[in-house]
Amino acid sequence: MFSDQRESAPVRAATIAMSISATILLEQALLDPGEPRLLAAASTLGLLIAPMIAASILLDRRERGVRPFQSGMAPLRRGTAAAALAGAFFLPFAIALVRKALTGQGTMLEVMLLGALRNLGLGLTALAFRSFFARLSALVSLFIVVVATPLGGDVGDAITWPSAAFALSGIAWLAAGHWKSLGITPSAKPKRFRFASPVWLGILLICGAIAAAVGPDRAAIALAELLPTSGGTGESDPDARSGVGDGDHEVAADENPQSVGFTESEVFLETDRPSLYDAFNEAYGEPFKPKNQEKMIAIGPQNVQEQEERPSENLQAGREFSAVRKKPDTRSRKPKQRDAKALVYVKGSVPLHMPLATFCVFDGREWNEEPCCNRDFPVEVEPGGSWMSRPRQLASFLRESVDHQVKIGLLSSSAMPMPPHVERFKVGAVNRVDFFDWAQFGIVRMTDRTVPAGTVIQSSARTVDPERLRETTFPRPHSLVGDRHTNFQNDYTPDPRILALAEAWSQGVPHGWRQIEAIVAEMRGRHVHDREAVVPEGCPDVVEHFLLDAKRGPDYLFASSTAVLLRMLGYPTRLVSGLYAAPEDYDPTTRHTLVKQDDVHVWLEVRTPEGLWVAVEPTPGYELLPPIRPWSEQIARSLAAGLRWARERSIPIVLAVLGILVLVARSRECLDAIATLVYRAVSPREGRARVLRALRLIEARSRWAGAARPPAITPRRWYRLQAEPADERERTLLERLTALAEWAAHAPAETAAATEDELRALCDRVVAAWTLSRFRDARSMNRRKAATT
Repeated sequence: MFSDQRESAPVRAATIAMSISATILLEQALLDPGEPRLLAAASTLGLLIAPMIAASILLDRRERGVRPFQSGMAPLRRGTAAAALAGAFFLPFAIALVRKALTGQGTMLEVMLLGALRNLGLGLTALAFRSFFARLSALVSLFIVVVATPLGGDVGDAITWPSAAFALSGIAWLAAGHWKSLGITPSAKPKRFRFASPVWLGILLICGAIAAAVGPDRAAIALAELLPTSGGTGESDPDARSGVGDGDHEVAADENPQSVGFTESEVFLETDRPSLYDAFNEAYGEPFKPKNQEKMIAIGPQNVQEQEERPSENLQAGREFSAVRKKPDTRSRKPKQRDAKALVYVKGSVPLHMPLATFCVFDGREWNEEPCCNRDFPVEVEPGGSWMSRPRQLASFLRESVDHQVKIGLLSSSAMPMPPHVERFKVGAVNRVDFFDWAQFGIVRMTDRTVPAGTVIQSSARTVDPERLRETTFPRPHSLVGDRHTNFQNDYTPDPRILALAEAWSQGVPHGWRQIEAIVAEMRGRHVHDREAVVPEGCPDVVEHFLLDAKRGPDYLFASSTAVLLRMLGYPTRLVSGLYAAPEDYDPTTRHTLVKQDDVHVWLEVRTPEGLWVAVEPTPGYELLPPIRPWSEQIARSLAAGLRWARERSIPIVLAVLGILVLVARSRECLDAIATLVYRAVSPREGRARVLRALRLIEARSRWAGAARPPAITPRRWYRLQAEPADERERTLLERLTALAEWAAHAPAETAAATEDELRALCDRVVAAWTLSRFRDARSMNRRKAATT
């Protein structure tokens, strides 16, 4: 049974604030990595919250002058409210069914349930002018926050700020409800409440200080164990986390540290895991070996037992990456077999490039790996934990940081798979600086060992803004003489046609990052990515073959050719090999991206004047992680884009605005025209029903004219007063209709007031006579009459 008590304004405002915070938090928590969070927040405000607030205002205004639950229309209104809430609740399920039928893509049951609860909460909030609905709305909002917070716990401020807003709104809701129960209004609070405010503020500050001292991570873990996703009770969930009943995907590595879960493992494996070069050979094919080496292998012993532990070939630099390879083995593998060969698992925004090795010397066929970096590794342990931090890099093109977690699966590498430009990282509980060093500059490695399987690497890395790179001044080629990153091996000289090609592609583009982008755009647009395409075994120059003849090939030919083109224009470049986390490999169930052996990738980097290496992606189908800009800049950019769009379409926008203004100014005439069309199109032919339909249209016109009938006055009495200034014919028609309406509503079925044709004709004459303008004229005449008397 619905309560008839109206809710106070403070409680209602707090209820709306709680619902808004919970809705924003849920939508942010359900976003996939890489989706624009500012755009999602704007969509949430425009498509969900704004309609809720508008409905709340309209319903409240309608109810102020009416006591709906004590009138004859109360059962209908209760049924309408219940039907609307039920429809909102089941709408996500209906949308999921339609999507499944049209696209074949399903939606997780948890997402549908959360969407249903979100819609139910918004619907209850729109009805929060009644105490019953306000309390239910607050309960639903609390449940949404409790469930959604652990789902989006790794997205940072996008969850923190809505959670804080919900907490403050909840405190205000409780305080306002208590004041209401005591009969205290905000304007008449006793002074003791004002004096108590500093006390409560002091308590909140003390609690915040305690939480800061204990640490947010431990507090979050403690709270997470109380949540449904902890897996502590009920049925088993393979993705349960942060509880005593972790699922199969979140085991603590007691039995399988290579699981897809991100629980940090203390059990480290040193098994026969593939190195980066093993992954190259499987993905790209084996490199061609010299004839004499093949003979030596052939005459060796036939029975060679496989070593139990693979030599630590990837702990030192100096190896080669061959661009002349055999065709890769394309034998089909079952999905389970592919998943079992996952090198790493990534949680965070994708696409993501994770460099593991760099190469600088090129002889036309092979790249030689750079030697280990001799620079100091400036890193220190942050107080009170095991986070390693580097000094902040000073470069105008580096923007806000992005957080990632990478769990090592089958990859055997001393270099740690992390995004470039890392500022902070954490490897389990390791808190010793001497465990880490440079592999090559920009790539962090573990000293004298490979990264153990099951290790979870957390990182925070700066993102690169290409727009600011275009403003960077790059040195001219003459200032880079003797730089190994701009030269080639002594016995290799690129074909002159390659230099001509580079100059043609960059013609008219100023020296700098725009010229680099021009070369990359031509490379991506003119050539075809084909991983199975290989160069001939005896090809002396793979770049010449790729650019001038084949024009198709795997990613390492794209990267090699682009590096050569840029070096010929004077830009320092180096080849980079590593892993690529693709957006299409993101699993919404486990909320991480699977990186398999097929996801090894080769790209290049260009050195900036600041001495930093910036990734360049020349291969079609691969994208770089977009920059993370501050919210203030994102809003400014969105406004600027909106202004540009408006200027380009100024005439249609002006016409549309004028049309909207006309519609707003003549909204009641438009509503009257629509209602009249509906009456004439779908009015029933049965006499009683047609009379009641005509009376509803007349009452709507009277209300739009500013003469709405009060609920305590009958239609016959009210419209007799309204029709006094009219002539006798019009007054008689309206009185006749109101009398027939009483007959139609209350007279027995066998009682006939007139024939069916007479009833329909009378209704049509009344509708034609008492138009919206006629009601306005009558209202004006009644006002003048009242003023003179």
